Amino acid sequence: MTDRLLTSAELERLTDRHGPARQARVLRAMGIPFSAHPFDGTPKVLWSVVCERLGAAAPAPDPANEDGFVVDVEAVERYGQKAS
Repeated sequence: MTDRLLTSAELERLTDRHGPARQARVLRAMGIPFSAHPFDGTPKVLWSVVCERLGAAAPAPDPANEDGFVVDVEAVERYGQKAS
């Protein structure tokens, strides 16, 4: 699995901002490098860069989860309890 990009939700959570220009300003202020999407300007940020910048270890890739999807097991369990 190659290094993945932050999702839109992760980018909004990291920057606490909506909109590409505002997110880009916060990323610059945090010293986090990014590339802007050529059509809409959305910042593209590598997960490992954020982890490195914030002093955290990047999670090891899960070979069983090659698509990079994360399953919120607690949410699935809560949903199952509501459906019962």
